[in-house]
Order: sequence, then structure tokens, then C-alpha cells
Amino acid sequence: MKILFFIGTVYPYGSAWSSRGRNLAKLFKLLGYEVHIISHSTNEAGYAIGQTIYFDGIPYESLFTKVTRLNRFYGSIVDIKAIKRYVKFNEIDVFITSNIPQIYKPLRAFLKRKNIPIIIEQCEWFDSLTFKMGNFDPYYRSLMKRIRNDYHKSDGIIAISTLLEEYYAIKGARVVRIPTILDTESIDYRNRIKAKNKQLKLVFAGSIGGKKELLRPIFEAIDNVRKNINIEFNIYGPDEKEVLSNINNDKELLSRISNDVRIHGRIPQQQIYDKLRDADFMVFFRPNRRSSNAGFPTKFAESLAVGTPVITNNTSDLGMYLSHGKNGFIVNELNVSSIVNVIEEISLLSHEDMDNLRINARRTAEEHFDYRNYKNEMKILLEPLLQSDSYDV
Repeated sequence: MKILFFIGTVYPYGSAWSSRGRNLAKLFKLLGYEVHIISHSTNEAGYAIGQTIYFDGIPYESLFTKVTRLNRFYGSIVDIKAIKRYVKFNEIDVFITSNIPQIYKPLRAFLKRKNIPIIIEQCEWFDSLTFKMGNFDPYYRSLMKRIRNDYHKSDGIIAISTLLEEYYAIKGARVVRIPTILDTESIDYRNRIKAKNKQLKLVFAGSIGGKKELLRPIFEAIDNVRKNINIEFNIYGPDEKEVLSNINNDKELLSRISNDVRIHGRIPQQQIYDKLRDADFMVFFRPNRRSSNAGFPTKFAESLAVGTPVITNNTSDLGMYLSHGKNGFIVNELNVSSIVNVIEEISLLSHEDMDNLRINARRTAEEHFDYRNYKNEMKILLEPLLQSDSYDV
């Protein structure tokens, strides 16, 4: 049985979805399916367009080696041509992809003629704030139109959260929920600390576009406690300009905490685990809106996987996995006083307490975020399609 897996972003590294794509492909392979990946782009050094190369033992080809404004404009045309070309010359049993709003309808019609089921991986409810033109952005409108009107007509949905699982189930779709997944066996972790640091080391890693992550609450909390608690907060991903935009250009606040906060900008995705592992806690806060509750932060699972407990507020399905004082800390009210209370609480933790948090963090990742744990869910979705000569659309 062969799966054609289209990844509409950079592969194998470069974004949070790159990680999800890698581990979904491993899950397909674990179940015994032959997998071929076509990715929109790659950042692998030396890759030449037209090559099929292997990553994690799985073949992939990429359509671009660099994402530009121009290929963003015409990229969907290249995408659908490449998919059709591959289907023409290869036997395919199932086609799986993430969001493909501009080519979904013609591609689905093409696959139907070929009697190939299509499965959509849905890991986000898009927020207009992340698009330059807001509600009037044509790409945003196209995305939401497909989510509301079309994707549920596919032959299956892989939903990353309970919200999306329930949304598609109500629409009558065949849907399974698979949260962020990783290959925990390949991730080094630290479950002990050599000695309790005099300095509390916090870390954030990720993008903050459209204020999907809120830095101001933690900045203000650090400003409140910095005279009594020695904190080092390392930020990876955004640069200083993006950080300032996120906090409404409050240069005075950033200046006051400049000795405590270090902004590093983008680093290769492969280095993120090292930065997370070196910290005492990963910290991030998200606004309580639909997009936050529909997604599932990759950074949450990655941090637990390296043994670093998490401090965050309760959005999405995080409350299903995060236990206050066991593998991290939940800020129930997203305000400065609540965050200050948590910082003061963790500053009093003993060496043994810190070790236990790290041990429990890693255990949570192994039990809930390793891709091997989701064999049954994927079987439930795929096996009826692979055992049938035809399918209903």
C-alpha cells in the first residue's frame, strides 16, 4: 500500500509543521505503508530540483529550494502539476496533505477520477490577525472557505486538537485526533540538574506573528521580580523588532529588563532542542481565542521531550497533559500577578523538586507525544480506505 504525502511547506526542517510532517511520515512507515513525500520547498544544502533523496529512510522530492514572493504567487500551480505527474506514473492508494486551499477542489476532482482517497491533516484554525490584509486577505479567505465548506467532504481528517476533532465530527467527517507527535526515542533529554542554579533560566522558542504568542505578560512579571529573583530569559525565533511589535513598541519596558532578557532571533530548527534542554522552564502564553484552542503548540511537546517543564496558560488541549507542579505550571489567569506568583513558587523549589519536574516532563512526552503511540488511530482512519476498491465522496 502506497501513500503520497504532500507537505505544503519546507521539509524536512524549517517550521513546526516540518516536525509534524516528519513524524507522520514515520508513523505511516511504522504501519507498513510505502511513503513518498513531495514537499513545496526544502532547505537541505545541495538539493537540486528534480532529485528524489531520502530522509529518515523515506524518499522525498521538493519543488523549490527557496521560498520567494514569486513562487508563493505561482507555487500552487507547480504543486498540483507535480502531484498529478507523480500519480500518473505511480500506483497510489491514498493521498494525504495539509492545507491546500487553492488547489483542493481541482485536486480532489482529479483524485476522485483516479479512485484515490484524500485525507486532510488539519492542525490550525487560522486567525486573520496573522495576515497582512486581515479579514480581506485573499489567502486567508480561501483557507477559511475550505475549512468551513470543503475539507469535511474529504475521505478522512487528522485533527490536532479536540476542538478540530469535534468540529469535523459534527460536519460528518471521518476524523481521528493526533496531537503534536515527535520521535522521543531520538531526542536526548536531561532529567537531572547538577546543582540548583542561582539563576532561573527561562526560554521561549517559536514565532510570534499576529500575537499568537504574548510576551508582554512575562516581561512585566520579570520586571516585577528582577530585584529579588535572578532570571535569564532567552528568546529564539523573533528578532528585537518583532519583539517590540509584540509588546506594542514599549521600548521602556524592554530597556528595564534588558539585563534579564536576551533576544537571539532565528536559529536552525535542529538547534532548538539544545536550547530547550539547557533551560529550567519553557515559558509561553497564548491569547484565549479560537486559533489558540484549535492548534497544539509543537514547542510544548518538544520541551517536555527534552525534560524541560513548561509554564503556560491553559489553551487548546494542554490541560490534558500539563499538571501543575508535576511537569510544569499552569497560569490560570493571564495577568502579571498570576505569573509573578508562579515565578516566586518555582524560585523556592528544591534540587529534588526540579529533578522530579524534569523526570515527569520526559515521561509525559514519551506517553503522549511519541508517534508510535498513535498506530491504532491511524489504522482506524486508513485501513477501511486501503481495503476498499472504491470509496464514497
